[in-house]
Amino acid sequence: MSLVLKKIDNPIPGSDKSPSDIDLKVMVLNANKTAFEEQWKDLLTVKKVVLERFDKQYIKNRDWYFPKPESITQVEQFLRSEITTDQATTVIGNTKEEKAENALQQFKNNAFRLFIEKLYKIKRQEILDATDPQTCVDILNNQDEFINPVPGEECIECEIILHTAVGVGQIRSVFDELDIDCSIKVLDKFVNIFNSETKTSVNTSTDVLGDRLIFARPDFLRVGSGEYEKTTLDIMGKAIHCLWNPNDRTNTLSSNLKLEGSLIPDATGFTKTFTEVADERGVNLWNENKEIKVYWSGGIDSTVALVSLLKSKPSDWHDRLKVIYTDSSIEEYSLIWNNYIDGKVQTEKVVELGKDPNKYYMDKPFFSPVLKHIKDNLDTGISVTGECGDQLFGSSGFANHFKLLEMTVDKFLEERYPNNIDEIKLFNSKCPYTISSIEDLLWWWNFSLKWDEVSYRALSLVKNKNYLANSRPFFRTDDFQKWSISNPNKKIKDTLESYKFTAKDYIFDYTSDADYRDKKLKVGSLKVRWGSTIAIDNNNNIIYAGDTSTNTNLLKDKYGDSLLRFLN
Repeated sequence: MSLVLKKIDNPIPGSDKSPSDIDLKVMVLNANKTAFEEQWKDLLTVKKVVLERFDKQYIKNRDWYFPKPESITQVEQFLRSEITTDQATTVIGNTKEEKAENALQQFKNNAFRLFIEKLYKIKRQEILDATDPQTCVDILNNQDEFINPVPGEECIECEIILHTAVGVGQIRSVFDELDIDCSIKVLDKFVNIFNSETKTSVNTSTDVLGDRLIFARPDFLRVGSGEYEKTTLDIMGKAIHCLWNPNDRTNTLSSNLKLEGSLIPDATGFTKTFTEVADERGVNLWNENKEIKVYWSGGIDSTVALVSLLKSKPSDWHDRLKVIYTDSSIEEYSLIWNNYIDGKVQTEKVVELGKDPNKYYMDKPFFSPVLKHIKDNLDTGISVTGECGDQLFGSSGFANHFKLLEMTVDKFLEERYPNNIDEIKLFNSKCPYTISSIEDLLWWWNFSLKWDEVSYRALSLVKNKNYLANSRPFFRTDDFQKWSISNPNKKIKDTLESYKFTAKDYIFDYTSDADYRDKKLKVGSLKVRWGSTIAIDNNNNIIYAGDTSTNTNLLKDKYGDSLLRFLN
């Protein structure tokens, strides 16, 4: 007996097709019974299938893109310098450098892994809560979120940036990229991960606080309970690489904090040359009849300070002058070290204390050996730094991004600050001369918004307010400011190498070093950090609690509600 299949002359369309996904759909006749169409299976069945696939796909992506470290505890111990290279047995690498690179990557991977685990739970619950099959499938198909997380309602930005900002150079980006509340949360996570805060109690403050701040970290806002929006002042501060809160010396821009900037002097009729001003500064420092510690980095600004002091030295200078340096100072300017410092001037080397060569050390955002040296030695004599030099000459904003100089001011503002143009233009109108170039613009912002930050940042570990009077940023004088205002054409020419050419000419006149004059580029020498100080008020009170002032409870215990006076 043979089986004969009868041919259907006019089959119903779709009757010979299978659903595109047999686990989720079935073929059914349409309402008119004219064709077979796909239809979702019941919602419970769809959810069951989708969840099974979602779980498998999530695990596959997670483990491929963000593999779990063999021991995250050991990774964190290694990055915190708690264990040696040999003890970090689960961290891949034969050398300390190789292990550090892999440990950082594992640290980041684990952090992302923890984050997408949170995201997975959220998305899985969305599938369970879905009221239709299509929504379930859409969530399933959107697995890119687990590979390349993007900002969303769960503050993904906070999670991501924390794990890319594991070095002091990147911690600045926290307050650049995130809103203020998120930035503070990320900073606190960073502090906890790397055990930066160790103090658990403080004494109640008896300081008579002022009514304004002259210096403040951006997270000072943690003393309040409100939510704060970034201001135009904050946005402009980013352009000139402010690490602290920019302080508007013109009192034009609004701020979340009550700030008091130092006055900008009137330069009308000023005729002194840079050489005259620098020479007079050296004489005036010597005339204080105190011991002088000059923090020399080998960079242009601190070298100008040193040259000025050497040119004007009195008869008893040798007993009163000491050059504080690091190994990198010599590397940056060996000629002046060899010819004018080594064996000729009292010196003291700043070294990294207690460093075990078999351990990895990450740059800490709240500590620097140079800043510690300043703190420990500010009780006697005066300490001279090259600070405020950048503010006289322009900005690292164009020194590091020279192509900016090719833009017009209008184009720069329209492209970068379309929502803030009116307020910025009002601020720019306060410039003592017409802003006609990017050099002018960034000089003005640096000079008027970053002056006070740079004046005090080297003191961020100092806790005794009486010692502030012994700090001498070399360029923080009225005459230097007047020179800067009166000489817009003496800051940079048409090459990056010409930046600060007037200052380099001053050095050349003393050293005859044409190579340094013609080729020396700006280098960030001080490696500024945050410290225990969160603010300084206009009564010179240093506001701090604990090692980092990031513990809101410690600040509350010490100051009560008195810090609220500084919030707008």
